[in-house]
Amino acid sequence: MEGGTDTFVFSGTPSGSIDTNNETIQANVTPGTTYTSTEAVLEGWDLTNIECNDDNSTGDVATRTATFRAEAGETVTCTFTNTRRGTIIIDKVTDPSGDATSFDFRLTGGPSNPNQRFRLTDAASPHESDPLPSGTYSVTEDISTGWALTSATCDNGNVPTDITVAPGITVTCTFTNTKLGSIEIVKDTVGGDGTFSYSGIGGLGNFSLTTNDGRASRTFNDLMPGSYSVTEANPAPTFDFTSLFCDDPGDDTTISDRTATIDLAAGETVTCTFINTKRGTIIIQKSASPSNTGLEFTFQRDFGSFNPNFTLAHDQSRTFSRPPGDYTISEIVPVGWVLSTSCSNGVNSNPATISLGPGQTVTCTFANSALATSIRARKTATPAIVEPGEKVEYRYEVRNTSVAPLPLTNIDLHDDKCSPISGPGGALNWNTTWVYTCTTTLAADTANTASVTAKDFLGRTVSDTDTAFVDVRPTVTISKTVTPATRPEPGGDFTFALTITNLSAERVRITELSDSYPLSAECLALKDKVLAVREATRCSYTVTRTQPGLYTNTATVKVREADRGHGLDTTDLEATASASASFTVVDIPSSLAVGKRAQPSVLPAPGGPVTFTLFVTNTSPVDSIILTTIAAGHNDDGVDDDTFSADAICLTTTLAPGDSTHCQFNHGVTGAAGEVITGKTTVQAIDDANIDVAAIATATIYLLEGAP
Repeated sequence: MEGGTDTFVFSGTPSGSIDTNNETIQANVTPGTTYTSTEAVLEGWDLTNIECNDDNSTGDVATRTATFRAEAGETVTCTFTNTRRGTIIIDKVTDPSGDATSFDFRLTGGPSNPNQRFRLTDAASPHESDPLPSGTYSVTEDISTGWALTSATCDNGNVPTDITVAPGITVTCTFTNTKLGSIEIVKDTVGGDGTFSYSGIGGLGNFSLTTNDGRASRTFNDLMPGSYSVTEANPAPTFDFTSLFCDDPGDDTTISDRTATIDLAAGETVTCTFINTKRGTIIIQKSASPSNTGLEFTFQRDFGSFNPNFTLAHDQSRTFSRPPGDYTISEIVPVGWVLSTSCSNGVNSNPATISLGPGQTVTCTFANSALATSIRARKTATPAIVEPGEKVEYRYEVRNTSVAPLPLTNIDLHDDKCSPISGPGGALNWNTTWVYTCTTTLAADTANTASVTAKDFLGRTVSDTDTAFVDVRPTVTISKTVTPATRPEPGGDFTFALTITNLSAERVRITELSDSYPLSAECLALKDKVLAVREATRCSYTVTRTQPGLYTNTATVKVREADRGHGLDTTDLEATASASASFTVVDIPSSLAVGKRAQPSVLPAPGGPVTFTLFVTNTSPVDSIILTTIAAGHNDDGVDDDTFSADAICLTTTLAPGDSTHCQFNHGVTGAAGEVITGKTTVQAIDDANIDVAAIATATIYLLEGAP
């Protein structure tokens, strides 16, 4: 017997019972006869071998029978080997103790492959298997959800999956299961949702939670008892850590700042809640008009202990993430600017006081407008009406008309038709007027504009213009020529040509044209004619003169501005010009021819009366003549001895050109014999021009000795 002792019963030959190891039963048999002995089945034992010491005898384990054939004198021994079955006991231990959870087991293996299934609880008695043939067995547990097999040992040193069952041996295996715990991490937020990062120790690893409607959670199940910790990353700047608390049935979780250290017991559920409050957002928006100055505006803030100033330019903004609370922001308004504040929470003041709630966004717009700056220019001209080329002095008054006491710099005054302009420089203070002057000469109506520019405190350009009008009198000339300039007597037609030229820089209208002689219809038609700049117009007229002489006459023209080229031109100025021309009827000298005859021409000395006859001819080509006096001298002493009125001694005194007449007078001549006496007679006349005409004639008288 292996593994213990027991009582085995045999039937047949031999028969009996054996209860001691190596004990025998025997019987005397007839040689050559076959006998059998069969062992009864004994619970808890296996017949593992039948061995006979005779070749003619056999054992059959299956039938549990030995067949004997003994020869004479032969002793045949058949040995039945029985092996006592072993037992496997399975005990269930749970942590925590006394848990009512049932655990499923399965026993397999060994020569019989029992495939036994059974259930155990911690409180249940250990499971004892049926007697098992010696061999290797395996006991496995179906792990229940929420449990961990933390220990599986056998008292013979085997593992439950490889249990060696020796004959008659009981092997006790204990399965210890630990109930798994859970840790729930709850994230609560106030003021808004967010994503939060966590780091875990003890196998929890790193993870994140994103809240929805202020809550998120994550549960870590099937955790072995032990120490765990969960730390939340700093949620700033969007959130601030507010609190952390844990619901721990064992009350052995410790909390430090944002870390929960959890001593998790078997089967325990610990819930830790992290609460964060979302910071509010304060947005400071800067708006400036004008927007292109590049100026940065300085802000002051009261946010607690750390309050540095900051600056913003146009269209810039600054965002602050702050815990809920009361905050103040103000702008230092620079000189020359005005400020209006508008906050989304209804605050419209500077400083702006903001009561910031969790997750609230308050936007404050600080809008600055630069105060208006302006400059004014006023321009006058003296005199306002000038002759062409006459000097004009312009006076410019430049005034800082800004709405605030802000100076203007870089004053630049420009006149499009006059330079240089003299006056002050530097910074033009508020409500201050500077005076500038400029002198020039003008040839035409001039509306010239002065423009002034300046820079204000922002570098903006301010400007103004003003216009002064100077009315320049028009200029007209008239020239007058005559053709021909002379005519000999008896004169004739003389033609005058008038040329009127507009020398003005503007159009003019002829308002009057006159002459000391009657004008022709052509000339009279020039009245109301408009002459363009530099345009000339002409006309002519003819007069007749026959009398010798110099004839001079004057033509006069008057013109008036035809246009008002500027709104400031309120007068039509007038100009007058005159021109004279002369012609001459040239006097052709009158002449006469005189012949003289003495009768008698020879006289005896001492002489006697003589009749003198004068033959007078008007040899003038044009003029008639009138004989006026006849003076006669009868010797060579140059003294007229007789003077006669022509109408007294002449047949006629008026002679047309070519006409002749004769005149007679008597005079006594005396002298010595042989003397020759030459008498000179001067005939005087006047012509049509009342010009004296004279001619001389002589006659010779001879005085002879004795009678002729």
